[in-house]
Amino acid sequence: EQLQASLEKFLYIQCRDYIDSVLQGEIDPAGEEDNSEFRNDATRTETSRDSDTNGGNGNTTTASSGWKTMRESDAALHEKMMLLQFVTPAHLEIECLKHKFDNSHGVKDAAKDENADAENYLIDLTYSVEKLKSIQHQASPRQMLQNILLAHRGISIALNAAVDETTTGTTPVDQITQPSSSSTSFRNPNHQPPGADDILPTLILAVLRAHPQSLWKNLRFIEHFAPPSLLLGEMGYAYTNLCGATHFLKKLDMEGHLAEVTLG
Repeated sequence: EQLQASLEKFLYIQCRDYIDSVLQGEIDPAGEEDNSEFRNDATRTETSRDSDTNGGNGNTTTASSGWKTMRESDAALHEKMMLLQFVTPAHLEIECLKHKFDNSHGVKDAAKDENADAENYLIDLTYSVEKLKSIQHQASPRQMLQNILLAHRGISIALNAAVDETTTGTTPVDQITQPSSSSTSFRNPNHQPPGADDILPTLILAVLRAHPQSLWKNLRFIEHFAPPSLLLGEMGYAYTNLCGATHFLKKLDMEGHLAEVTLG
């Protein structure tokens, strides 16, 4: 398996630029709903032009310019992620952290403390964010999936650490690579433990904090080229969740949701 991974890495290093150029120019298969209004406008414009050209004989043509390429979809997704940097666990309703953002002290008091890291006050996603950012720098689908798996494991560990209030003696990377590492946790029995429903919104939060470049294209790259055996089990589950988190952000109605957000 190690030899296979090394060969894959070597081969993809040689041809990755070409593959990326092809993928970036590919029509986004998930862009139909995103672009339906734009396509309709473009179609109406093209129909009008064609009608004028043909003397109003009613002939119509469908404009293809309404479709987004993968490059355009990635640019739009990245711009949206940057606009959503204010999002916190409270906005995403991460249930197991409810005791933290319902706390009378809350994030506002934490932000007043110059020594406090307000971004990580509710949950520290530093490890997962690093792994998500590094996806773009991996050559092969196998390497990308390994980083996605580690990011996903980091989410679970960060949630548990946040609910436990404190976990001493280890870091997320210690707990992932050395499961037997000694640690001390203090779980409040009144706090709800993390569940499967907490994973996806927390992963969405990590994606926003990482705002990785070319994320949609890289997920498409994995879909095209990853060995099917790698998309099974825990690794496949992590990949599916990341696809779900990314798809959620792509489809997010910014105007509709921002109108409901209370920043105060």
